[in-house]
Amino acid sequence: MVKEESLFDIFLYETNHLLDEMETKLLEAETNKKTDKEWIDNIFRIMHTIKGSSAMLNFKDLSELSHGLEDVYSFIRDNNIDVNSISEILDISLEVVSFIKEEMKTLAENGSLKKDIKPLKKKIDIIFKNIKGIKNQGSILEMEEKVDGEIKYKVSIKFKQGCMMEDIRSLDVKNKLGKISKVIKTIPVTLKGPEACKEIIERGASFFIDTSSSKKEIQNLLKKVLFLEKILVSPYEETYQDQLDVEVDKDNIHDRKHYISVDVNKLDNLLNNVIELVTSRAILEARALKEFKKSEKIESAFYNLNERIKELQENIMDIRMVPIKKVFFSMKRLVRDMSKKENKKINLRFVGEETEVDKNIIEDLYNPIIHLIRNAVDHGIESEEERKRLNKPSSGTIILKAKTEGGNIIVSICDDGKGLDKKAILNKAIDKGYIKKNSRDITDKELYSIIMKPGFSTVEEISEYSGRGVGMDAVYEEIKKLGGIIKIDSKENEGTTINLVIPLTLSIVNGIKIISNNINYIVPINAMRSIFKSKKEDIVKDTNGNIFVIIDDKNYPLINLNNYFGESDKSIISNKIIMLIEASEEETFAIAFDSIEGEYQVVVKAFPKYLKKCTKSLRGLSGCATMGDGTISYIVDVTGLALELNKKASE
Repeated sequence: MVKEESLFDIFLYETNHLLDEMETKLLEAETNKKTDKEWIDNIFRIMHTIKGSSAMLNFKDLSELSHGLEDVYSFIRDNNIDVNSISEILDISLEVVSFIKEEMKTLAENGSLKKDIKPLKKKIDIIFKNIKGIKNQGSILEMEEKVDGEIKYKVSIKFKQGCMMEDIRSLDVKNKLGKISKVIKTIPVTLKGPEACKEIIERGASFFIDTSSSKKEIQNLLKKVLFLEKILVSPYEETYQDQLDVEVDKDNIHDRKHYISVDVNKLDNLLNNVIELVTSRAILEARALKEFKKSEKIESAFYNLNERIKELQENIMDIRMVPIKKVFFSMKRLVRDMSKKENKKINLRFVGEETEVDKNIIEDLYNPIIHLIRNAVDHGIESEEERKRLNKPSSGTIILKAKTEGGNIIVSICDDGKGLDKKAILNKAIDKGYIKKNSRDITDKELYSIIMKPGFSTVEEISEYSGRGVGMDAVYEEIKKLGGIIKIDSKENEGTTINLVIPLTLSIVNGIKIISNNINYIVPINAMRSIFKSKKEDIVKDTNGNIFVIIDDKNYPLINLNNYFGESDKSIISNKIIMLIEASEEETFAIAFDSIEGEYQVVVKAFPKYLKKCTKSLRGLSGCATMGDGTISYIVDVTGLALELNKKASE
């Protein structure tokens, strides 16, 4: 078929969104052992929507598969069958979600489907036959519930034209009203079926309720209902006609937020244009101030221009920021499937899932977090019997946390399992030649960093999930690409915490321009802690020749930029400026350079790929920037320098 590009893109976006929603609801139902009428209606609606949109684009297999599962949930809904009494329903529903997700990826790549639906469709048919013999058991909700009470309010609603499934949406409204009131009666009397749907489309729906809640509380509750166009909440009087008086609740409409979907490539192009604008503004400002010397009017004009560009830039960056919860919630399925195969009980919890990060970065976080979750389930959490022997709860716990700190986001993967085996890691590291046999005084921090070496693994048997020595190495490489660092903390029989410290965005940097050996550098300002002139007595060396600077009676590793990125004599440290840098909460070091020029806002440009292949001297640099005078400054990668220091310490 010849596909309509925009329609096809909308189909992919909406279907993936619906599948994520459905997977979340299925996993919650399995965890909570509880479903209700609203839950079943939601699953039915998702399958109904995917069926219709697939058929519209002539993807017959997807339409047939979703239609089969839709029929199952339609029968469940019509016969009040308890979903949790038949665990196979949730299993097959999750299989369907996984199947369609994989097909969505295939469609996005080449526009066609490749998998055969027959095996899965056969499973659905078998389950459908089994549940047909189950009727009127474990009733979820009586459709015509008789409630005594005095009618206090009449709530009248009307949905937006073309929103579809108005009968199901009306049932959703009834269920929501039922949480704060007693619903005495409704118009139509029966809120489901084609006839009810037709009447609701033409006249709307009305609910007569007995409640102690105020009119405003009822209105606020209904604001959360999708596609509601008009609402009227009125005190009920006996003479009041039982029909919908269509009036607009203006407060409700004005308070509601509106959303649109935008192609992320358009946002990337917009951001690139702003980046060029920042550079052009810097060049123009430098030349104008040089031409007009000290002009208050010119300086004031550029100040106002800078503020407007900064505001525009922040608005665009804010649009690109998305909550990390999508990454977190996608791990529910992974933990659920692995715990079943490993025969372990595991609870997955989230903290800070609303924390926002740049969309381009968030997409690169999936694989590292998946690797770490697999390690936690496979290696960290013990079996139920082992946990009981250790006087631990029979169910293990994995916590995914996210928080912002300065210009970084910190993602933590914590488990309450057995922790890292330090002895096994040490022996393996000695066998591999990573450390010397007499290095028994190696710190935990140095030892744990070794597990990120390529091919390093203490697992003797290769399993479905681990044992090939590529897990932590892959995580290290992915986080390094993002300019981040990995911090590991572990205690025997208490658990392991792995922190991923990553910049919130990689595009624009506020920094301090410094000069070392006639080369310009930009140090991110959020990493800088202090600047001072060096004294000879503050500089010390250890037996291996490593240089340290003493600040407030503490020793910090010192990098001489003249030598690190050049060929100068590293022993010459006198009369240098020292900058103390905090790459993260526990990674602090200092750099020495010649002079400091001032604060700048610069746009990060990536190094050409061929340059990265030609030289290793780019380690510790994340890119470059064009300055206002046309010169080039190199962006100091503080996390990269911290990694290099850690590597040196472990060698």
